[in-house]
Amino acid sequence: YTISASERDFILATWPDIWNLEGTAYRAFKTGQQPSNASPVYRFWSAANRVHFYTISAAERDQIIANWGYIWSYEGIAFYAHKKTGAPAGTFPVYRFWSSKLKKHFYTISEAEKSSIINNWGATWAYEGIAWYAYKPN
Repeated sequence: YTISASERDFILATWPDIWNLEGTAYRAFKTGQQPSNASPVYRFWSAANRVHFYTISAAERDQIIANWGYIWSYEGIAFYAHKKTGAPAGTFPVYRFWSSKLKKHFYTISEAEKSSIINNWGATWAYEGIAWYAYKPN
């Protein structure tokens, strides 16, 4: 997930055999354009697993840096979204899953996709709860 059009374009041009554009997953805010009630979503990269990890929790960010730095490299703030407390009307939960088999997380704003994963892919994906709140894409 990226909020940067230039990063998106670079990834698609550099690794077209690895990455596919699936469209906008949800709407969030860029640094400098976030409302005062939005919180940073932090991004990590795992070279070993070749995946990103995101969290809105500063405590989780600090725990990953302190205990899992050999797997996850902290990249900084990816974008801004809303925590459950104070999430404005019109935002929806973004659900987070972890796969110990695949060594990566999955995020979705779709309630139907969340339910399908829980009901059909429980052996692969463990539901971790709500990651943050964001706006649905247009």
